[in-house]
Amino acid sequence: MYRCRALSVLTAPSNHLCTLPGIFREFTELSELDLSDNNLKVLPVQLCFLTSVCVLYLKNTHLKTLPSAFVRLSTLRILNLSQNLFRDFPTEICSLINLEILSLDDNRLRKIPSGVKFLSKLKQLGLTGNRFSRFPREIFHLTSLQKLYLGQDQGTKLKTLPDNISRLENLKELFIENNRLEFLPSTIGLLGNLETLDCTNNCLSALPDAICELQGMKTLLLVNNMLEKLPENLDMLQNLQTLELDKNPLTDPPPEVWSQGKEAIWQYLQEQRHKKFMATKIQAWWRGIMVQKGFGPFEYLLKLRGAKGKKGKKGKKGGKGKAKKK
Repeated sequence: MYRCRALSVLTAPSNHLCTLPGIFREFTELSELDLSDNNLKVLPVQLCFLTSVCVLYLKNTHLKTLPSAFVRLSTLRILNLSQNLFRDFPTEICSLINLEILSLDDNRLRKIPSGVKFLSKLKQLGLTGNRFSRFPREIFHLTSLQKLYLGQDQGTKLKTLPDNISRLENLKELFIENNRLEFLPSTIGLLGNLETLDCTNNCLSALPDAICELQGMKTLLLVNNMLEKLPENLDMLQNLQTLELDKNPLTDPPPEVWSQGKEAIWQYLQEQRHKKFMATKIQAWWRGIMVQKGFGPFEYLLKLRGAKGKKGKKGKKGGKGKAKKK
């Protein structure tokens, strides 16, 4: 170890480590460290002296808390703390202002502190498999966020997605699978940069028409929901490459259509739109004929025009009589 002080990358996963040697604090050149799948339980304070570390993997190390000295790791850009035992979001993380990727998946978190607003450079946040009973609104302060993972594989499920989701205007990927969402807010259509939306295993009974405005959408995953109908303009998503609809009670389009894939669905939607347009056009033409001829409920219009005509003729006759008398 004494000869390794110039190390820049150290990977030591799955080694049954419980602590780190004291010399570890002298690895000042270290920029990437992986201690995943060890039995640390308590983070060794020596690690907090590695102020050059940019990438730190501590996945599945049985951690419950972080030491206050963890704030010294201000150069961290990537931090993986997934599959640990955190019940509370470690507030020390809120001081890591250069953090770009944070993974806290598969912990026991129930809420997010307001201090996350200081993570202004955060682009990716993993919170899958925690115990949120509602969507953590503190996330809306993370306006640089591009990828958000909020699937709940077990335990507590999210039931709603707030309208304020539109505040994450830089969001490109949203994973909200394995929840109990019954609908998506129409404001989701304001996420102009969204490319991937995963709503697998939810309770969606319909999609908002606003979803058709997401022109950058490439992947839309809707497997195992309660959808009976697709938005009539869904084919406006011209950049969509993957559309998964299995295990939905879809009747519009019918199973024999959507089971053939996206192209068949797009053709169906276009045909349905054309039929609707022609039906509206024919209906307008027929309504005009009925008004003109005074058929059905428009018969009174014909009588009204006739009454006005007779009244006009009487007025003209009266006018001529007065002229002769003069």
